[in-house]
Amino acid sequence: MSPNRSCSNRPLTSAAFALVLCLLASAVNQLSAQQLRIESNVYREGRKEPIATTLTLIDNGFVYDFSLDPMQPDSELAVAIYDYNRKTINLLDCQRQVRLTLEQFEILKMVEEQRAQLSQNPDLEFLVAPQFTEQTDIASGTVSLEHPQVSYKATCEKAKDLTALPIYYDAVDQLTRLASSDPERLPPFPRLALNQTIRKYNLMPTQIEMKLASEGLLQRDLQMRSEHTTIWQLSTLDQQRIDQAKRKYMSFPVVTLGKFRGLKKEKTEVKNSGATDSAKKPQGN
Repeated sequence: MSPNRSCSNRPLTSAAFALVLCLLASAVNQLSAQQLRIESNVYREGRKEPIATTLTLIDNGFVYDFSLDPMQPDSELAVAIYDYNRKTINLLDCQRQVRLTLEQFEILKMVEEQRAQLSQNPDLEFLVAPQFTEQTDIASGTVSLEHPQVSYKATCEKAKDLTALPIYYDAVDQLTRLASSDPERLPPFPRLALNQTIRKYNLMPTQIEMKLASEGLLQRDLQMRSEHTTIWQLSTLDQQRIDQAKRKYMSFPVVTLGKFRGLKKEKTEVKNSGATDSAKKPQGN
């Protein structure tokens, strides 16, 4: 028997086993305890006032993404609650006071259905799998993805706490994929490519510029800019907002995707897992 084989088959002592459990527990607790606060404003070209405002709070393994009224930031229009461990998103419509629950497999199914549908039109290939030319300058924190019909330029900063990034990146991807469930939003595929590039370099965006050629989709070319401010801890007011979101989660009735989006006719009836026992109350401090 070789020395390596003998060593690998040697059982752990009770002390060593306890140490392994301790390290695993520490890693899990460290991940779940990460806190992050991101304020975001979206601007359309030529406008000084934001057309959309969001506040993203990460706490104890949950991501709370608040869509706010740009004119009244204290007024919540909608909330997306992402459970990082269960890979489940709950969408709360604060105006109509209804809730939609989507499991990860349901979201991925909608994404693939949209990909297949768009792939049937050669003119829309750039929205499905754009062949970007990437230019990245880590020193200045700039990331550019160029394509004749759609392009992104992101100005980024280095993350102050790398342990918070897995939850953040995963949540950004999941929230981006939600575009496939909303007929009023652009397909998620170009933005997912940007997410992947930013993740590759462990960066946090402070500003993102997007340009989209009309190509028969829009009346005119679209240029948007988003600005992001990141704070690596939550305030007392942030925790209070999270608690309010939990209460809304518990009180809002669950509806189907079609009813949540206000669709007159649902092309695909998504089985709402929120009506089953799999829906769990968000946990956290």
